[in-house]
Amino acid sequence: MKPIRAYFQEYYKSTPIFGPNTFRFHGKRRFIYSQVFYAYTIRFNKLTRIFLFLSAPFLWYYKGTRSIYILLTRRGKQFKKATGISITEQFRNLAYLVFFLSTPPYYYYYLRLYTKQYSIGNNFLLNRHIGLVCSNLLGTWENRTALKNKVEFEKRLQIISSSLAKNLLVLSNSNILELIELSQEKKTDLFLKPVEGGSGKDCYILEYQSNGGPSLRAAKGSLDFKQTLTFLENRTRKKEYLIQEKLENHRSISCLTNGSMTSCRINTYFNSDNTSSVLSAIFLMPAGNMIVSNAVRGGLVSAVDIETGKIGSAIFLRNHSKPIDKHPDGGGTITGTRLPFWDKVIPICLEAHKYFCETPFIGWDIALTSNGPILLEGNADWSIELWQLTHKETFDADKFIDLLYSNLRKGSKRKSARASKLAF
Repeated sequence: MKPIRAYFQEYYKSTPIFGPNTFRFHGKRRFIYSQVFYAYTIRFNKLTRIFLFLSAPFLWYYKGTRSIYILLTRRGKQFKKATGISITEQFRNLAYLVFFLSTPPYYYYYLRLYTKQYSIGNNFLLNRHIGLVCSNLLGTWENRTALKNKVEFEKRLQIISSSLAKNLLVLSNSNILELIELSQEKKTDLFLKPVEGGSGKDCYILEYQSNGGPSLRAAKGSLDFKQTLTFLENRTRKKEYLIQEKLENHRSISCLTNGSMTSCRINTYFNSDNTSSVLSAIFLMPAGNMIVSNAVRGGLVSAVDIETGKIGSAIFLRNHSKPIDKHPDGGGTITGTRLPFWDKVIPICLEAHKYFCETPFIGWDIALTSNGPILLEGNADWSIELWQLTHKETFDADKFIDLLYSNLRKGSKRKSARASKLAF
């Protein structure tokens, strides 16, 4: 049985900065943020949820104040050196976000709310939480499962298999030797990723070796053959891995990477007239020792012009440097580069969304290879943060809120029936 302290810690971590204090919002925003509260507290019983709702504002101000102190202590001086914004001004803006807008203070740095393109509190969403609503309260249980599980995803989209990444093997603790044999047979590098997972976590490259067995490479380094076997035995006890051939970048964008695969994230919306349209597009570039293209893990991210396929200057999420025009590893010019096969990329995503029509918002990951665009996976939680951050001038929070509100209203009548199936 858990001690009381453990229950309190779990409760404290769950509330609130799980979303804004809904008392400070009105209309559609209040309804949407109330769904955030619902999504986070659905696992609790009714009495606990009532208690959470009543205590949330008080905990918000406590946690918000503590967060301001931690942020200024850890980032204040470094941020001042990078941007010239004084610690006093940082504190004033952070306090405004917490006490007047009920906004998690780290968004000030993460979403660059200190830049002129943003009016603090107006044209942005508390998107980390809204992403949870998109992934867990919209669409059907079957769609969420197919988007979460990459094996089910491939089965759903077999009809467009020519544009889909091919799964060679599902790796478990019982067939590791089969993976080694596959590597020797293919005589090429293989890519390993969890059957269920995201954000580029726990992904590896199995490098073919002509002399001896293959070796495993991760962002932190490489293992020899013996270490690889031991590592895979331990990893596959906890989860299954999907084995695919390692893809190579199209030559025109090979200078925009550290050697690992780049990708596009195309965010689409399924309309009420049974057609789909594109909300936004971004281009993700690995850097340093990364083996995946993931902005949160240290890669670069750029906006993509939907009409032309040209990318803008890049940013690093982990620092506040000026926009980057040249890739730090590949040396290629980022700004203005037109992505290859762009006329084929958008149609693939729009076609794929037809097979997930009950889910209104999906982010599609596309690899651009010499043989054409390859659809890697779909995401129900598709990082609205990166959309806002890379499209400062064109992002319209109110327009997206209208779309989100209409879909949540449609699904609210069915919410109770499927609540017990939600996986958090």
